[in-house]
Amino acid sequence: MNSRFERIAIVKKLLYSALTSGGQAYDIEFPLHPQTHSPEAVSEMTTRLLETLTAQVQAQKHSSDGDILQALAMTLAVRARMVDAPPGSTLALAWDLVEKAHHAAQQAASYQAARARRFHGLICERNLGAPDRLTPR
Repeated sequence: MNSRFERIAIVKKLLYSALTSGGQAYDIEFPLHPQTHSPEAVSEMTTRLLETLTAQVQAQKHSSDGDILQALAMTLAVRARMVDAPPGSTLALAWDLVEKAHHAAQQAASYQAARARRFHGLICERNLGAPDRLTPR
């Protein structure tokens, strides 16, 4: 750059581990939106939502994976409706976030593992040209 100040690109990611009831584990590197206010809150909400879903599915033996995805889609639509913004903007943001999170989850390799906690996240700040900083959550 030609100015006195160089722009440093920081890419924030949420490094998230999930463990299925069958012992299958996934370590997922979720990209965080540049305007994320609290990666810690995102990690905590993700964990609580997954724990609540697990408890609900265990209590209602007749729900399918499609039922779960449908409930999540409806929940996302309700939350997007509650945002004070034009519907097209919230739809575009929700679609972008889901698409990127889905891609990250699909890229995660699965492996057999046993852990004390079912879900946990780490916040990763990646400064291009510098080592990653990890913060346990």
